[in-house]
Amino acid sequence: MILYCVPHAGSSALNFYQWKSHIRDNIKIVPLELAGRGAKSEQQLYGCFDEAVDDLIEDIMNNKSDEDYALFGHSLGCWLVYDIYFRLIEKGMKPPVHIFFSGRWSPLTKKEKLMCKDMTDQEFIEKIGEMGGTSKKIMNSAEFQDKYLKILRSDFDIIENYKSKQNKLIESDITILSGTQDSSIKNSDLLKWQKTTSGMCTICKVNGGHFFHLENMQETINIIESKLEVG
Repeated sequence: MILYCVPHAGSSALNFYQWKSHIRDNIKIVPLELAGRGAKSEQQLYGCFDEAVDDLIEDIMNNKSDEDYALFGHSLGCWLVYDIYFRLIEKGMKPPVHIFFSGRWSPLTKKEKLMCKDMTDQEFIEKIGEMGGTSKKIMNSAEFQDKYLKILRSDFDIIENYKSKQNKLIESDITILSGTQDSSIKNSDLLKWQKTTSGMCTICKVNGGHFFHLENMQETINIIESKLEVG
């Protein structure tokens, strides 16, 4: 079983490498990297959401095998995985046995945009700081602002300009994961994911904030393992 994992905005696939020593042996973690970081540090940042989807689709197709597979995406990665699913089906791949949508409301949900592109760097840093996961000291450091601020702004820009074009239902079973203390997502937001699939939809709350999948890695992995038991 292959589990393709897509990281959140401003993050790297490196976050998922630590999962490899904590998940059972018959689940192969394949972290998918985003442009401008990690193994793709020399690659130009995406100009739009579709460019990110195209890039990750190419990675999956290059790794294509006859094994069953599942998809996991957190926050920005969550919506990328949503579009990736439909593109993979269009390309003739068999559906994933399961999809894990983590830390984000359904793309069918209408929410007011943050308009981060109109914020100053300091306003943007403060808004990101409210989400947790990175200390104010780090975010205000010269290294962070030189290396990561541009990446974060780019990631937020493509997700704020994203609008779902999908009019079909997912055929795979899905699990929606959210942090118990993530104030950005309401229970009603999570329930709307049920409208995206013809399969089963399970909602799981994990202790922690928006970055619960890092704060409570093992609890998150336990949920994944429980859903991938069959086969």
